[in-house]
This record gives sequence, structure tokens and C-alpha cells, in this order.
Amino acid sequence: MGLLVDVEELFVVYRISFASAAIILFAQVSSCQQTSLIDPTQPGVAKGTADNTPSPPESKRLLWVIPNYRTSPTLDNYEPLTTSEKFKLASQDAFDRGTVALAALFGGRGQLTNSNRSFGQGAAGFGKYFGASYGDWFIGDYMTEGVFPTLLHQDPRYFRRGTGSGWSRLGYAMGQIF
Repeated sequence: MGLLVDVEELFVVYRISFASAAIILFAQVSSCQQTSLIDPTQPGVAKGTADNTPSPPESKRLLWVIPNYRTSPTLDNYEPLTTSEKFKLASQDAFDRGTVALAALFGGRGQLTNSNRSFGQGAAGFGKYFGASYGDWFIGDYMTEGVFPTLLHQDPRYFRRGTGSGWSRLGYAMGQIF
């Protein structure tokens, strides 16, 4: 029985290592992540309205809760982020009240379903679920917005495409994922 558990744990570690290596290799050769300073397929959005009044500032949240600091409205005047700016972006997401709220929500779901029995129940159990959930969000923010973009010389921001039909904009958004 003990040998079977060790083999299963070794297999899980092997799968995680293989998946991490594949992600790093694919990210290195991905052309979707490389942004050109002059790219006619990614036009920016118009600044202001028809009567030249500035447009209202965009919310940095999705559904009023989820932080959205990585979205940029345009590629006009593009300048790459420095390493410190990438980590500042990661900090904004990691310490955002929306991230804490999502961690509490996921921690509550974990406690409700008793997904990790070693955490227990009650306030102490919820604290463990919340801590694990917030740690997951925190590490995820720093890895995807700070560490990997710095190591792989990538820009973690998403640049909106402000013109075109709905289908072409949807295709552009989906292309940014791959």
C-alpha cells in the first residue's frame, strides 16, 4: 500500500514537471505574446468622444469585484514594462480587495464541501481554507504577472482591439490566449 502511494505521488510530480516545462517552451515560441510596435492588425481605441471631451476612466474591475489591472485600452505609445513595473502590476492584483474576497469565497466553498478534511471545520478550519486559497491567488498573480513575464521577456498586459466587428474582436481576444 505504501509503495502504491509513493508511485502515485511520483507520477503527480512528474506530470506537474512535464506540464511546467511544456508551458515554458510553448510560451517562448508563442508569437501571440510578442507585440510589435507597428502592427496594423491591432489598432488602438479612439481617445475621447466626438466632441473632444475625455472619456471617463475605465474601471479596473470585472463585475465590480475581480481585479483587472493587466488590460490596456490601446497599443498607441506602447512602451514595454520594466521588471519593477511587472512586479508592481502583480502586487496590485495580489493585494486587491477583490482578490481577498475571491479567496474568502473559494475558502468558504472548500469548507462547505470539506475538500481537505485535515483543515477541520469552524473558524480555525475556515482560516486554513482561506489562507490556502489566498496563497494560491497570491502566488498565481506573482507567477503570471511578475516572475514568468520577466524570465521569458514577455509583456503580461492584454491590449484591447477597439475596432472591427464583434466576431473579429472575439477572434483577436481568443488569439491572445493561444
